[in-house]
Amino acid sequence: DILLEKFGIQVEETSHAGEIHAQIPGLVSQIFVKKGDKVKVNQKLFILEAMKMENEIDSPVSGTIDNIHYKAGDKVEKGNIVMEIKN
Repeated sequence: DILLEKFGIQVEETSHAGEIHAQIPGLVSQIFVKKGDKVKVNQKLFILEAMKMENEIDSPVSGTIDNIHYKAGDKVEKGNIVMEIKN
C-alpha cells in the first residue's frame, strides 16, 4: 500500500452492493422497510410500478437500511438510487 501511494497509484475500494437502483422508470407504490430496519437477502423492500405491472424489489444483501431516497407515490427514473443498505 505504501509503495502504491508513493508511486501515486490510488486503489479505491468502492462497493455499490448495498445501493438499490431502479432498473426501470416507474412509480414507487409501496415501501416495506424504514431507515434502521435490518434486512436479509431476498427480503421484499418496495414495489416499483411500471407499465401497469408491479415489480417486487428484493434485497440483494443483508444489512441495515441506511437511507431511503424516495417515498411511496414518488416517480423514479432508470438508474436512480432508491435506497441504500449497509452491512
